Parts: sequence; structure tokens; C-alpha cells
Amino acid sequence: MLNAAVRNSMRAAHELAISSLGSPVTYRPVAGGSFDIVVGFKTVGVNDVELVNAYGIGAKIITVRQIDLPVQPKKFDVIEISGTGEKLTASTVSDVHLNGELIAYKLSTAGK
Repeated sequence: MLNAAVRNSMRAAHELAISSLGSPVTYRPVAGGSFDIVVGFKTVGVNDVELVNAYGIGAKIITVRQIDLPVQPKKFDVIEISGTGEKLTASTVSDVHLNGELIAYKLSTAGK
């Protein structure tokens, strides 16, 4: 286990990377409402064999900081990319932990 200072430093670095390098989106939970947040994106390509087999070429893996959402993300939540209007629907939601502490969520969307 990491000591508290190292854990806090790593969490801060994770949050900084997403907020600095991420993309602005409008997050719309199935339950209603919307939140303007910044998320990290990864587009699945041919080198991501396991992800391609599961979700298809062009699928997206979206990282959402836990502190940005007041609700637990769920399957079928919609993520609209600001500026393009592209709408993505969450297929799966996974928790991301750092030493047992929830720090983010990974959402996957289907590709082709």
C-alpha cells in the first residue's frame, strides 16, 4: 500500500492529466440532468486486440474523474462531445481505484 502522501500525489497527477489534456463534454445520466465536465478519451485501434474484440474498431474508452460526477455512472448514460455534437452511449462502466480509493470511472462505448 502507498503511504498517504504518495497516494495523494498520484491522485492529483491523475486528476491534473485529465483536466489539462481531456475534452469538454456534457454528461447526461439516464436518470436525468446533465453535467459539463472534462473527460479523457482513448479511441480503440487495431493494436488494441482485446478491446477491438469486445467493442469494435473506433470504440472509445472514456475516463471520468470521480469528483466530477455527483452520481454513479451507468450503462446507457450519454456523453456529448462539446463542439462536435457527437453523442456516445456508455456500454459498460468500471471503477478505477488507487489503493482501494475510488478515483475515477472508465466507460466504454461501442465502435464498428
